[in-house]
Amino acid sequence: MRVTCEITCNLEPIMRRLSLNPAQMHRVATAGLRGMTKYVPMDTGRLMGSGHVEGSEAVWSTDYAVYAYYPRGIIHRTKNPTATREWVDHYTEQGAPEVVEEVARIVSG
Repeated sequence: MRVTCEITCNLEPIMRRLSLNPAQMHRVATAGLRGMTKYVPMDTGRLMGSGHVEGSEAVWSTDYAVYAYYPRGIIHRTKNPTATREWVDHYTEQGAPEVVEEVARIVSG
């Protein structure tokens, strides 16, 4: 039996306040996924490669995503020196630059 765990970052509440349509929400979520991926731990690349967008959510889906996300054990940074636990929180603490840039592009037309 295989169990799949997901880590999800739901950007919809922010995007709804900006009155973005579904296509624009997808663009912003894709920008967020791109920005967050640089903080995802990497060994084989499977977790990093599982990142995708579902509507307005950035999702990482593997059988060990939860274990990689929450603080347990050691993060090896050999293959990804910017890797961190709780990469969604870390990305938002950094100001979510890719998301801000994409929203600015959409709003400015």
